[in-house]
Amino acid sequence: MCKRQSTTYKSHKKHMFELKDKRCYYCGVTLTDENISIDHKTPLCMGGDNTYDNLCLCCKKCNEEKDDLTEEEYMQYLMDKTGNRLENKEIQFDTPFLIEIAKIRIPPIFQQTNIREKKVNKAKSLYAGDGVFDKPISLKATNRLVDGYSRYIAAKDIGLNFVQVQYVHNY
Repeated sequence: MCKRQSTTYKSHKKHMFELKDKRCYYCGVTLTDENISIDHKTPLCMGGDNTYDNLCLCCKKCNEEKDDLTEEEYMQYLMDKTGNRLENKEIQFDTPFLIEIAKIRIPPIFQQTNIREKKVNKAKSLYAGDGVFDKPISLKATNRLVDGYSRYIAAKDIGLNFVQVQYVHNY
């Protein structure tokens, strides 16, 4: 576990602890004085820093379990562990819209996983029959893919330039 704290980190931590509605960034549970913790989304030893954007409030359980994983790696772990569903997370989706497929950023964790041909073929089949996928690809506001990697691969294989996406908040 890598730790390195500065006065900047401590001031961000103080500000974050003053927030009213505190929920774990990773699992969504309500945070209390007993279970509250602060985490680096990208660990310091992985090149992360103490900026406000790299810090989040989380429960002690998630912080300990995450250890030195990046945000993406830990979220993938949670999705795998819970059957691709975060039970306590109040995820909010924006209205779906079209985006250039080239603008979608794929996290390394997705690029390193084995593509499930069955899921990709199912997505292609749905698109061939209906002209749309079963649901939009989910992205963070930075256009980073969060869910729908099989649909993304299917769209690239089909040769689509635009795909339907939705932004996800609180993910």
